[in-house]
Amino acid sequence: MGAENPQLYKVMGLGDFDYSEFTPINILARGVPLLVARNEAPFNTFKEFVDYANANPNKVKIGSTGPGGLPSVIKAMLSSQVKLPVISVPYDGDGPALTALQGGAIDVMPAVLGAAIEHVRAGRMKVLALIDVTENAALPGVAPITQDFPAYGKYLPWGPFFGVFVKKGTPDIAVSKLQAAYAEGVKQPEFKALMDGRGFKIMNISGAEAETFLKKWQSVTSWIVWDAGAAKKSPEEFGIPRP
Repeated sequence: MGAENPQLYKVMGLGDFDYSEFTPINILARGVPLLVARNEAPFNTFKEFVDYANANPNKVKIGSTGPGGLPSVIKAMLSSQVKLPVISVPYDGDGPALTALQGGAIDVMPAVLGAAIEHVRAGRMKVLALIDVTENAALPGVAPITQDFPAYGKYLPWGPFFGVFVKKGTPDIAVSKLQAAYAEGVKQPEFKALMDGRGFKIMNISGAEAETFLKKWQSVTSWIVWDAGAAKKSPEEFGIPRP
């Protein structure tokens, strides 16, 4: 089982491998990013947040989990289209950052829907942006960010993903059996209910389709973090094309 992180290892200087060295058995699902805020924050929409941040430069505190983490990538994506003069505050994971948000230590936090949904449902924080191209059943009535900011459509849909991978060179018969088993497992109602309840988008892709997805994800994300000045090495150095 693996997540998206290895696709950024090279440009972030964290490792010398990525999923090109593995065969995707099944990319199971994709998380949906959000931008959430503390309830007392003086803005209720993404536009209001942008306007407030620019009217009060370096006053808004945004949570982070370090270079290459989901919050830093989302912040870089958002900053590619609008000016965001905010201060990043590092935390050791989404959990501590979301706790800090509720306590007022930070004002906003990029997070995956699955990590924030229960807090949102309980009224402990509010959603400023659903960073996707369509509405999500887990957040009825919340419009996707592309409704008011269509320029983000060139990156979306996007999000952290998880799946099952094996080392390249694994016997074909083993790969085929694993792919068939996971493809069937993803169809089970229990898995669908779990993913729907957490706001995940089920993907259930393998083979060439999964390889294409992995390459596009790496291209989009690597260049976002490079253009934002958050990467240590240029994607061009590794032959990663600009999207």
